[in-house]
Amino acid sequence: MEKCVFKGKIIKLVKMDFRNDRMWEIIAAYLCGEAVEAADMERLQQWLETGDHRRELRQLERYYKEQSVRQGIDEERAYHSVFGKIREEKRGRRLGVIRWWGAVASIVMLGIVTATVLLRTGAFRPEVLEVAGNDFTVSDPMEVVLQLASGQQILLEEDDKLSLPDEYGAVYNQNGVLSFGTACPKGGTGEKYNVLKVPRGKEYQVILPDSTRVWLNADSRLRFPLAFGEKERRVFLEGEAYFDVKKAKDCPFIVETDRIDVEVLGTRFDVKAYSDEETVYTTLLTGSVRIVADGVRDRNVELKPAQQYSLDRKSRQQKVEEVDPSLYVAWMDRMFVFWNQRLEDVMKDLTKWYDVEFVFADEVAADMRISGNIERSRDLTAVLDMITGLRKVEIVQRDGKYVVRAK
Repeated sequence: MEKCVFKGKIIKLVKMDFRNDRMWEIIAAYLCGEAVEAADMERLQQWLETGDHRRELRQLERYYKEQSVRQGIDEERAYHSVFGKIREEKRGRRLGVIRWWGAVASIVMLGIVTATVLLRTGAFRPEVLEVAGNDFTVSDPMEVVLQLASGQQILLEEDDKLSLPDEYGAVYNQNGVLSFGTACPKGGTGEKYNVLKVPRGKEYQVILPDSTRVWLNADSRLRFPLAFGEKERRVFLEGEAYFDVKKAKDCPFIVETDRIDVEVLGTRFDVKAYSDEETVYTTLLTGSVRIVADGVRDRNVELKPAQQYSLDRKSRQQKVEEVDPSLYVAWMDRMFVFWNQRLEDVMKDLTKWYDVEFVFADEVAADMRISGNIERSRDLTAVLDMITGLRKVEIVQRDGKYVVRAK
């Protein structure tokens, strides 16, 4: 295998404990799609489970994100070309690989992938690395961030009890769940709000001070108080979230978006309110909700289970229809499920997950209807192959964007 010119610089930066070149060769071989012996795969697993290797690789990932912007690296293409091979190889070699893969967090693999891409493309700049060290900003858009009322931002990347001001009580971050628990103060704090920011390509769950559970979809933000008041529990949503609201008879739970308010006492429902989409949706699974829309007649609309409310932002047109709720919360099961959906709307969902941009060359393609399902864990190429197999449409990459046109 070809030696990487900057390997020594990488090892020096992240302090990786390579006792010889063999470990590096194993990592590089696997990531480049070359054959790896079962014994070497076991050795790699053991290495990842020792020391601070996971943390160090996350640091390297963030450095790459920062440098890719400065140097103009085609990060999306590099990511999907390499990471896609890893996922496909994993599916085809379950007996030898699946146990190893299960022990490796996806963010760790992304860190290794980006390092390999940098080294192979020659875009790595070791002289910059040595100066930058570990000085990474917490505002990295590829990480889940908790912004406190004080403005302080915290990266939610490791399982641990968070070190927050005393007024927060005990707050934990474990297995992709941010939990405020019941130790938080009662009685409301008026102007003190936290913001949980979930970037494209990720999901996150938060347990609010009242024990309400919220699942945030990709590219979403939830603003919520340090503690709820006695008369109402109000949160602010931009994006999409599923709510499992803790019952409180005399204290309604209100989800406020830029167009509608959804009021409940205790129920399960999904709200989709992305600012870049023309329609706002609320889908009810259990219980009942009342929706109050801004600037429309018949402002109060009540939903029953298996009903969906929609509001067109431009026309202010409201609609309530019977639906299968499971189709609209499939994202919680890491699935894309499309049912007679416009292709343009499908691509908006893909944009939020894969962080890529689609441009339609004609209205015929944009208005095509599509039905299908595929795992979110699949790479973008697999999803696009499914779409082109279902409809007479062509999707080509050009100037960093994907152009969609009817055949």
